[in-house]
Amino acid sequence: MTKLNISSKVKDRRLSVTSREVTRSVSSVANKNFSKSEINTLNNSGGIRIVVRKVQQGHLARYNGIVKGKHCFTLDPSAISDEETITHEIVHALQETDKTRPVLDRKLSASRMLSNTELSKKEALTEAETIARVQKANLNATQYYDDINDQCKRGKNKHCATPRTMKKEDRKRLTDNTDRPQGKRSVTKAHKKFPKLNISKYTEE
Repeated sequence: MTKLNISSKVKDRRLSVTSREVTRSVSSVANKNFSKSEINTLNNSGGIRIVVRKVQQGHLARYNGIVKGKHCFTLDPSAISDEETITHEIVHALQETDKTRPVLDRKLSASRMLSNTELSKKEALTEAETIARVQKANLNATQYYDDINDQCKRGKNKHCATPRTMKKEDRKRLTDNTDRPQGKRSVTKAHKKFPKLNISKYTEE
């Protein structure tokens, strides 16, 4: 088993979580949902540094890019065991450095001045890949789909699918109705099936 190079720091000492617990949790998710070559790519680009502290309301984590030679992301204390959140942020890290990924991925990650349309597509593709990678999709965690549903309702559409239904449909499409994690194939699946996914309707606000 290839071990992901992780360092972590808990900013608030009042939190009932230790750096060791954070490192163990993130390492477990990485080993389940990412290939040996992907973990090696992350290690070769400096590894991952995690800072645990409260993230702005409505979010559980934030990828901060490469800081002092490491992929850095902030993780909310409530998300240290959240498989989907951790997977989503690791995907962002790979988008930055994995040269085997689709050109669009690398183009969107290389730019620091994305339009709203480009940013929306980047987040939607990341979420699609996350849904394909995780061991089992959490149909109660529907943040992106909540936004799609809200936008649909504001458009006075009387036939807006529920966030849970949309996410369930996307998981089925991405896994070819098997509901099995797709590993590194998730990259290709997310890009190839993207136009037909509900998540493709996501728009940053």
